[in-house]
Amino acid sequence: LPDSVVESIRSSGLFGIVMPRNLGGSGLGFADLVRVTAEIGTASGSTAWIYGVLAGHSWLINLFPEQAQRDVMSDPTTLIGTVFRLGGDVVEEGDGYRLTGGSGKFCSGIDYATWVIIGCAARKADGTVEPRFFVIPKSDIEVVDDWHTMGMRATGSRSIRIDDTFIPAHRSCSLA
Repeated sequence: LPDSVVESIRSSGLFGIVMPRNLGGSGLGFADLVRVTAEIGTASGSTAWIYGVLAGHSWLINLFPEQAQRDVMSDPTTLIGTVFRLGGDVVEEGDGYRLTGGSGKFCSGIDYATWVIIGCAARKADGTVEPRFFVIPKSDIEVVDDWHTMGMRATGSRSIRIDDTFIPAHRSCSLA
């Protein structure tokens, strides 16, 4: 999408439609998100996709501990991408997790996001495995230019790669 389109939506506050008020959002419900997304879709399917995905992800940050919410939403115009099934190896390390060899597809809106929520199975110190969400700054992520499609091209749903990063425990939450 043209940066100006995303910036217009950002400056309108619409990306925060389902984000709680205490994090700078409107605190409205998902029905409102769906209505706004459908209306945007009457003009552009790709714009609606980017809007719906990035606005919806602002709600997910509420699953994380308060410190992670403050880290990510210190700027209430922050946009968050997601890859719910990231491959790679995640192991407990000190007061957090070490992610190596991570890769995942279809990170819609990655061009505009400054953080990404990923889903991975984490191996705990006792050997058990637990599905978890992690929130990682985009600066720790390599964006792979592999989104060469005919349809929905403007969504920029490229793959991401994370070779090696440490994730503090407060930027993690159990999927359960």
